[in-house]
Amino acid sequence: FPSHDNRFYETIQMGCIPIYISDEFWFPFKQYINWNKLCLMISPDQIHHIPAKVDQLIESGEYKDMLEYGQYCYNNHLSWDGAVNTIGKIISK
Repeated sequence: FPSHDNRFYETIQMGCIPIYISDEFWFPFKQYINWNKLCLMISPDQIHHIPAKVDQLIESGEYKDMLEYGQYCYNNHLSWDGAVNTIGKIISK
């Protein structure tokens, strides 16, 4: 993973929902992870919407599903062992 994304993966590891601010989103293991269920993706021109989007996740309870899915993804695809196993699956195809 790119070194600048370490905090992103640490956020997932710590049981939090990452907020990814970018004009262009790059995610590994797209065939295994539904990143829309895992993080909040925001373009720079939409930063001012972050508080409302976070409030919506909390009020709807959707954040609980995102946290649970995040831990599943971390354990199975983003931890050291998970990443090695996922890369092995990709290579073996």
